[in-house]
Amino acid sequence: MDSQEELAGLPVEEASTSGEQPAATEEQTRGQLKHGCTHYRRRCQLVAPCCGEVFWCRHCHNDAKAINEPNVSRRHDLDRTKVSEVICALCNTRQPAGTTCTECGVSFGVYTCLKCRFYDDDASKQQFHCNACGICRVGGRDNYFHCHRCGCCYVKNLQDNHKCVENSMRQNCPVCFEYLFDSTMPTAVLPCGHTIHSSCLQEMERNGQLGCPICLKSYANLSAVWARMDEEIAATPMPAFYQGYHAQIACNDCNQASRVPFHAFGLKCPFEECGSYNTRRLALERPAGAPEFDTPGPDAVAANGNAVANGVANGDAEHMADEAHEPHIAELAALAALEPLMAEAAAHLGQHEGADPMGDAAHDADPVAEAALAAMTAHLAQNAAALVTDNPQEGGEEAVAAQHTAEDAAAFVLEDGEADGAGFE
Repeated sequence: MDSQEELAGLPVEEASTSGEQPAATEEQTRGQLKHGCTHYRRRCQLVAPCCGEVFWCRHCHNDAKAINEPNVSRRHDLDRTKVSEVICALCNTRQPAGTTCTECGVSFGVYTCLKCRFYDDDASKQQFHCNACGICRVGGRDNYFHCHRCGCCYVKNLQDNHKCVENSMRQNCPVCFEYLFDSTMPTAVLPCGHTIHSSCLQEMERNGQLGCPICLKSYANLSAVWARMDEEIAATPMPAFYQGYHAQIACNDCNQASRVPFHAFGLKCPFEECGSYNTRRLALERPAGAPEFDTPGPDAVAANGNAVANGVANGDAEHMADEAHEPHIAELAALAALEPLMAEAAAHLGQHEGADPMGDAAHDADPVAEAALAAMTAHLAQNAAALVTDNPQEGGEEAVAAQHTAEDAAAFVLEDGEADGAGFE
């Protein structure tokens, strides 16, 4: 149960037993919102115990003494819990850290937490101190719960509705590598339980990366994309000399291994409850008597089209009979004709900005999947065109396309929504 020090919406050190904050006097409110830095509005400066210099906040200190300090040996961060002295912004009196100035009586912040030595005049952030986290967070205590296994405060709609990963927030963002636990940037929790900055997640979506960067599981509902992939593969059979090839795969979504027919466009998980194309190829099985061709290795999941590209570019009669060669070129030309869909996909993307990355829109909305389908179709058309290049080596590299569809299929954009993890002040 929360202690009296943690009453919602009140400065930790000023909470009353009735749950109401005493009305501030005119003397205490002088200079409110008129002092501070680009990070916080406050009426006192911190005296850094590490270097003895004066800064408005820990961010100002760290910018000067860690990020921009030219002497590597002198770089350091401020532990603000060890700050013992502050300087009043109104009367310039140096004094022990407290809630009000001992000289002029002004309050140092509308929200004050002496545990964190944190002051802020902007109460609209709804700051609160979480004893389990050990730091102050924003967003309102009533809107968050602390998950002890994940080690962080999450929005309440994730309570009993998320996959716990031990200390998931006490990790670096897998995209920008900033430490997530005390980051001031909004954080998203993926369905797999891993965490990432909301802005980094949106950057991944803009670049068509729809798999968790840690475990590669799809974080959006791509069933419509997989259905379209089924149609594309059914309409584009592999050349005759390829049809006996099989691939051993591992599915990133269901974590099961299987053996499936090889296709350059993608390798589908055969399990009915999954059916994902978010797979990686472990090995390629060549039937007896089939021609050999070079592939980069089991981890190069986009390497399936090398032999097709080389055979088309070289007109190699030994590897590709004329009767197999000509129909294949026709199929490629038909796919290349789909290229105008790229413009349609781009227009479609602009119509569906604003979805919440962790809400129902990311998992159930058809418009998001349709945007992914359009981008995927354009991607396949580009791959098909690359197969008829005059440079066999470059053609092989460009034609390897589309197996890892969960990462390559879509490029939809989501606007800033509510963060899943409580922000850190």
